[in-house]
Amino acid sequence: MNKLNLQFKLNRSSASEIEEHLERNNHSFFPVLSDQVDIHQYAVKLYKNAYRFELWDKASMVGLVACYLNDKITGIAFITNVSVDREWQSLGIATFLLKKCLNHAKKLGFEMIKLEVNKKNTAKRLYVRMGFLLDEVSKDKLIMSLKF
Repeated sequence: MNKLNLQFKLNRSSASEIEEHLERNNHSFFPVLSDQVDIHQYAVKLYKNAYRFELWDKASMVGLVACYLNDKITGIAFITNVSVDREWQSLGIATFLLKKCLNHAKKLGFEMIKLEVNKKNTAKRLYVRMGFLLDEVSKDKLIMSLKF
């Protein structure tokens, strides 16, 4: 990542920077993110409640993995967002940030990490490559998990 002059940051972003990133990537989600959530409210929720694994190009966040690491009772973490700006895709950024997230969750003592992905989203291939297994199938969504 360093050769690309990108900087990794943990929880550096403000709610408005998260919102800007999500708005830029709105149509990269399947279905479109704004059809699923109010982006402003979601950005505030991520800012307040999620650990954010971020990759920055100067003053712009180009990659974001957000994960809830707050359920110590069950020992299950939950990845709620994986997004990379279109012009930065296919460079391994999502993989890099997911690895940072997984390592952090392990260090905090979590036993498992889960995520939800639309059946038609090609990102599920990345999750399988990283060791996630299929847990549940609903009408249009997959719940995948990785045990540490």
